[in-house]
Amino acid sequence: MNMQYSKTVLFSIKPVFVPWIAFLSRIPLTIFMTVWSGGFIGGFSFAGLMGLKAMKIDLTPFIPAWLVFTLPALLAFIWIQFISVFQEKEKISKTDYYFFDDEVVIQENWWGINEKNIFYKNVAEISLSKNFIQQMYNIGTIKLILSSSSENNYIDIKDIPNPEEIYRQVKQLVQRAKEGK
Repeated sequence: MNMQYSKTVLFSIKPVFVPWIAFLSRIPLTIFMTVWSGGFIGGFSFAGLMGLKAMKIDLTPFIPAWLVFTLPALLAFIWIQFISVFQEKEKISKTDYYFFDDEVVIQENWWGINEKNIFYKNVAEISLSKNFIQQMYNIGTIKLILSSSSENNYIDIKDIPNPEEIYRQVKQLVQRAKEGK
């Protein structure tokens, strides 16, 4: 959903979705949930099997004890990664960056309309970073560090294509705003 603006958009950018970035960024959460699911669900399942065994219904020849821990863990790993990668793909597909003479507008229209306006005159520092996966896909992240003293004093323009050129253009826009042109 593109908004209509009363001023001229100099250029706009859509971030690029790379499944490996989405997958690897969720590994810590996935490991935690995998271990937790294996222990918690597996523990209850194992207790249930032992309860059935106490009632003279022995399913352990058909369902090995290791399976009641491993299966929930494996399913949790696959499910969490699938959901998180899908969510990231949807979020990125509904994100747009619009660059004007005096500001950048970031629209994230995933769960609703979220629009951030960052005026270049409020940018204290600008930096470009590319991790090793971003380098393989020629994408990068531009960080705008704001001069405000608030807790969240930076904005990331993530996973954009041709980041060196965009960085150069944004840096020029910030310099022009600082000079008052």
